Amino acid sequence: MELNTKLVALRKKKGLSQSELAEKINVSRQTISRWEVGKALPTSENLKYLSQIYKVSFEYLLLEDEEETEEKIAIEANDLGQTKEVEHSKKRVYHRTYHIMAALVVMIIGIVIAFTIHKSVETKQKQENIVVIESMEQDEVSGKIKEEEFFQNEI
Repeated sequence: MELNTKLVALRKKKGLSQSELAEKINVSRQTISRWEVGKALPTSENLKYLSQIYKVSFEYLLLEDEEETEEKIAIEANDLGQTKEVEHSKKRVYHRTYHIMAALVVMIIGIVIAFTIHKSVETKQKQENIVVIESMEQDEVSGKIKEEEFFQNEI
């Protein structure tokens, strides 16, 4: 940021008019205006007064790259903090999704196992209830014979 831009920003931040600032450092309002539009540069003595009024370093006023570098570092640090926060959020979402998926897989496996056992038991019960017709005929015949033999033995 250039000196003139810094001077305008600092004055406005401090809430001073050009006239009020001019009175504080004993220069004209037009001198302040020329500094702020970049038509003139303050003397080293005036820069010293400005740094005291604005509570900034003398170097801050003179060095154009310092603030830009500080702003870039602040922005990068902020971006880095946001990036870390975003990465942390992504990890939480990933872990949550992973746990939900694992739970769903376990539930599906449980349902498949329960269904398989149910079908196995149901099939076994059906097989036990099935009576082969041939065996029924033989049982009936043998049963009749046995009953006749039983009655004959009693007489």
